[in-house]
Amino acid sequence: MRRLLVSLCVVLAAAAAGCGGGGHTKALSMLPNDTEGVVGFDLARARGTDVWAAGESVAAAFAKDDAMKDGMDEVHDALKKLEKKTGLDPVEDVDAVVAGFAHGEDGAKPPFALLVTTRKDLDEKDLVDFIEDVDDSGKGLEKDEVGGVTVYRSEDGKAGLFLWDARTLAFGNADWIDEMAELRAGKGKAKSAADKPELVAAAKKTSSGAAIWFAAATTDEMADGLKKFPMEGIDDAIDFSGSVLVGKDIRATVKIGFKKKEDAADVADTAEAFMKVGKKKLKEKAESVRWAKGLVDAYSIAADGKDVVATLTVSEDVVADAAKWLKKDGTVALLMMGGLFAKKVDAPSAAAFGAAAPAKLRFDAPGAIADDEVGGGGLGIAAVHGIGGSSVRAAAGGACERYAACTRAMAEEYRRVKLPDVAKSMEDAAGMMSSMGSSADASCTMALDAMVKNADLYEKMPKFHFPRAECGAD
Repeated sequence: MRRLLVSLCVVLAAAAAGCGGGGHTKALSMLPNDTEGVVGFDLARARGTDVWAAGESVAAAFAKDDAMKDGMDEVHDALKKLEKKTGLDPVEDVDAVVAGFAHGEDGAKPPFALLVTTRKDLDEKDLVDFIEDVDDSGKGLEKDEVGGVTVYRSEDGKAGLFLWDARTLAFGNADWIDEMAELRAGKGKAKSAADKPELVAAAKKTSSGAAIWFAAATTDEMADGLKKFPMEGIDDAIDFSGSVLVGKDIRATVKIGFKKKEDAADVADTAEAFMKVGKKKLKEKAESVRWAKGLVDAYSIAADGKDVVATLTVSEDVVADAAKWLKKDGTVALLMMGGLFAKKVDAPSAAAFGAAAPAKLRFDAPGAIADDEVGGGGLGIAAVHGIGGSSVRAAAGGACERYAACTRAMAEEYRRVKLPDVAKSMEDAAGMMSSMGSSADASCTMALDAMVKNADLYEKMPKFHFPRAECGAD
């Protein structure tokens, strides 16, 4: 039953993902005090825009693609069952979704909270009946009361939900659902995320008109992770925030806050050096992905007081071109972004980043400069696969050979499930990394670690089997 509750959260959140300022701080008052970060989707603002329409056309194309059909059909069936039982159409009736998160203590699963706001009143009995009707265990939900608030728990007590009000549904794990119920009851001395000044400050940096927004205050654990990022000074950041506005075009802004203006200026300079290298490479490679050409000059990054502010404006034409590309080759992008971009990001490009600002970087030696190209070092594939917390550690020789063997096995699996373009990309990555030898052991180790850690995620793709033996996951 706990798994079912989480699945319902995912279904509702997925409807949101398809797609301010002071208003976003209000959401913090409904989340537990332990919340470290929050992300929100405002469907009411996105729905009806050109970007929304483009997203719907891409989703419709995915539903007809053999590689995505089973998964899309499963989501469609779940949404239809929910609508039939409760009268709630998540795509049309969900106005906003806000998720709170924090790191898990001592290796425990991270706590979570989800707030779903609808444009029509929710019926508590219909929702409970729907959950119990589709639950295979037959154990149903356990009804409880916290401070006068009725809470429905999974049979193992590890997750629960309640109606915050007639149009807001609250989900959470065991501890957080009780804390949210206490906040709703308004009794006792329960504190919310709105009582954390550093998180409130981050949330106030977001735009009240954003369709997607996020805010997080830097914790000790996050700072430790940032120290592994190849950019000196980034671990001094005190908060992160972002806003995405949609209409005919997409306007995204990310802000990284620091205690001192000097720190923000230093990190902005380093990031700009990286972006210049990326811009050069994108210009060279953009011909193979037509819509990418429109992104070459679409970004800016600069210090603004104590913040580093990065902006990206995706024009109406680029949105239309990207939608066409996604409908044609989109499964390649979604199922294996690393394999796709392996063709676009090579090791010399990443090492050139090191040459652009060597004093600011922390990764394996960039090598020698020749005609603005740098051989050796090689962060490329690791930069793609390594996002998500894979740590760089000292590796014994042969790391790139092991990575190449894993990648070739992945290529065979992609070919088996009839995704030849992804397979070719994986083979290209394998060939490139295996040719680099020990100079890129750290990068290869990071990339391989990330792939193994995401083995379960890969296997969520229909009929795909992650090659655990070849990748050393057993």
